[in-house]
Amino acid sequence: MKQTQDGGNVVLDSSKLQQAQEDNPFIKITDAVYKILEEAILSSKLKPGSRLKINTIAEELQVSTSPVREAIEMLSAEGLLIEYQASGGKYKNYYVFDMANDDIEALFQARKSIEGLTAYICAEENCNIDLARLKQCAVNFGTTLETNVKQLDVATISKAAEFDRGFHNLIVEAANNRYMIEMYGAIAKNLGYLSIRTCEFVGAEGKNALHKMASQHISIYNAIKLGFPVFARQEMERHIDFCAMSCLKNRKWIFRKRK
Repeated sequence: MKQTQDGGNVVLDSSKLQQAQEDNPFIKITDAVYKILEEAILSSKLKPGSRLKINTIAEELQVSTSPVREAIEMLSAEGLLIEYQASGGKYKNYYVFDMANDDIEALFQARKSIEGLTAYICAEENCNIDLARLKQCAVNFGTTLETNVKQLDVATISKAAEFDRGFHNLIVEAANNRYMIEMYGAIAKNLGYLSIRTCEFVGAEGKNALHKMASQHISIYNAIKLGFPVFARQEMERHIDFCAMSCLKNRKWIFRKRK
């Protein structure tokens, strides 16, 4: 097992490729490599700005450079990697994407529009949502972060983000509006990445900020359970505004600290 280092510090384990092939014997190597790199990017194991070196990745995953190059080009086409070629340069360089402040702000605005309304609908018709599952996501989110507040490593943040996305996805799906679900699905990958960033950025403010974020989930759950549509919408919008403010306030400090 080796480490890929260049602006990030991540382990790309060849056992993941073997597991992918065991799960699906017909999977193309390119697709398997793509999934491994995509997961590493979206889970923040590969940090924003990290440079991906094709030869190094091929060596770590124990494959030829061709499927790695193809996977990287696919990721670049989807916007998860930024392609750069110096003027007159022969080779392209690829770097893990990062969201600009404007993109983060716009994504939170989209979330606020969709999730505020779906929270209202769910509170109005709370028989359509699995309240037990919603509460469990909220509780698990808070427990994961608060238990590990002194060591917010990649695994902890990724697990917390998983519960966070589960909580919000449940609300959007339970609203049972096909068009809002489709719009939400169109930004699903970006939302997954944003959720991880949010947990990291809020965590930079310490335990009180994490507790506040977790308590906001519980407030949203209670409003939906009790059938208070206006309150549910207000709590959801307040939660998203808090996350947006924390992301924009702390991201520069965290990236500066990494350098």
